[in-house]
Amino acid sequence: DFIEKLGFGKISEKYIDMKLTEVIIVFDSTMEEEELDNIKDAIRELKEKPKCYFLEGLLEGLLTGLLNLEMESKETKCKLRGDDYSEFVIRAKR
Repeated sequence: DFIEKLGFGKISEKYIDMKLTEVIIVFDSTMEEEELDNIKDAIRELKEKPKCYFLEGLLEGLLTGLLNLEMESKETKCKLRGDDYSEFVIRAKR
């Protein structure tokens, strides 16, 4: 809810597995995806993979602080790359 209240995106699903220390968050839309959609072709020309870098880092830092564990976040699906939704997997660093 905190992420949505700040305007960073609309979350459609959340999955938390405390045994594996893994969190999966699915977004219908993200702030970055909406803003970067206008320039995604230019980003591709630079050979950069479009993705939600800010949100990926925010989720990693937020869960690291909340769980007091070193976490690692990865965006596994992204609407900017043509997926139907954006998905982030955040796990404890091993």
